[in-house]
Amino acid sequence: MMTERLGREDGSALLVTVMFLVLLGLVGLAGLDTVMRDQQVAGYQGRARIAFYAAEAGLAQARQVLEGVGSPDETPALPVGYVGDTSLYPTGAPTFQGDPNVATPIHSVGSKLFTGSGNLASGRPSLVQTLWRIHVQGQTPDGATTRIEATVTALDDEAVGYGG
Repeated sequence: MMTERLGREDGSALLVTVMFLVLLGLVGLAGLDTVMRDQQVAGYQGRARIAFYAAEAGLAQARQVLEGVGSPDETPALPVGYVGDTSLYPTGAPTFQGDPNVATPIHSVGSKLFTGSGNLASGRPSLVQTLWRIHVQGQTPDGATTRIEATVTALDDEAVGYGG
C-alpha cells in the first residue's frame, strides 16, 4: 500500500518546484522592467535639467548684453552660446539662444523716468528704469529643450537738461 501511495505522488514535488521557479522568474522580470523604466525617467529628467541650466546660462548672457544697450529702442541680439566643454560633454555641449518661437527674444516692455531727490539744478542725474523681456531656449545635443521667459529691470543714467 505504501508503494502505491508513493507512486501516485511521484513528480508532484518537481511540478511545484518548477511552478515556484517560474513565479520567481516573472517577479524578477517585473522588477527588471521597473528598474529600466526608472532609468529612462532619470535620463529624461537629467536631459531636461541640463537644458534648463543651458537656458539659465543664456539668461545670464542676455543680462550682460543688456548692460551694453544704450536705448530702450534698441533690439539687442542674443548670440548662440555653448555651455561647458568637451571634457564635461564629450558628445557635444548644451547650447542656448534666443527663443526661435518669439519674433524678438529681447525687447523693451517700457521705461519710466525717476528724477533724483532735491533740486535738479544740483547736478543729480535722473534714472531711467527700463523693463526688458527676455526669451531664451536651452538645448542639449540630443534635442531636449527648455524655454525661459524673464523680465529684467535696468536702471540707466539719463542726461537731463538742467537749465542753468
